[in-house]
Amino acid sequence: MKKVTVYITTKNRPKDFSRALDSVINQTYSNLEIIVVDDGSSPVNSSLNKNFCSKDNRVVYVRNEESVGAPAARNIAISLANGFFVTGLDDDDFFEIRRVELFVDKWNELNQNSHNIPVGFLYSQYKIFTSKEKYFFSKFPCVATSDAILISNCVGNQIFAPLENWFAAGLFDEKMPAWQDLELFYRFCKRVGCGILVNNPSYVFFDIRSSDRISTKGVDRIKRAYNCFLEGNSYLSSSDKAWLYMQIFSKYYGFRPSGKDVAYFFSLRPSVKQILKFLLRFVF
Repeated sequence: MKKVTVYITTKNRPKDFSRALDSVINQTYSNLEIIVVDDGSSPVNSSLNKNFCSKDNRVVYVRNEESVGAPAARNIAISLANGFFVTGLDDDDFFEIRRVELFVDKWNELNQNSHNIPVGFLYSQYKIFTSKEKYFFSKFPCVATSDAILISNCVGNQIFAPLENWFAAGLFDEKMPAWQDLELFYRFCKRVGCGILVNNPSYVFFDIRSSDRISTKGVDRIKRAYNCFLEGNSYLSSSDKAWLYMQIFSKYYGFRPSGKDVAYFFSLRPSVKQILKFLLRFVF
């Protein structure tokens, strides 16, 4: 049983964090290291978080006096990892009880069977709760490639991979104001190997839509993320950029393209397929 490191970053959400931590502690796969990075919580909340962590000797608690942001906090945790595998959990979500076991079993299965493509990481379906207190299961492709990730985040926000693969991919880009997961998954596929789906909704995700998602501030942040993505992956073709740019105006965000947005999109010389998709989904 190879050790698995699970990282959790948290800030000022002790109630949610306690639930997330318990979901990892109670996993059927017991050979775990749990690294918690408390990213600048208030003294009161930090005290609560530290107390939660003290109930299991597999938990390592690290506190940042000042918040460094989610990507940097995750990188701190990964840099401290001693497990053969590494995966993560957001503090307001939680794991189903067999999640880690399912990942380890799938990785072992892939290693025992021959396959024609290099595998960089594993990902799973999600059980997603909405603000209307309803839930549904995500539908992801069985294989995530770099091309597929440019079209949409077909992976989600947490993956499972050997520690060496995380470093080979380059960890999270701490300059990204958004899309940190998307950009890392793209580099995983380009530098290490594609993602393979574990066909079980073992991650419980809460999609509570915030009011600023469709605000001017929100769209500016996503556009900055798009530009950072291009800076970190300068070899992207015009077609790649067109696919990625369309993600800014996906139904998930609800942003509507301005005249300047449309002009920029067409300056990328998109294919007929891309033009039709852009017009059908985002204009009409």
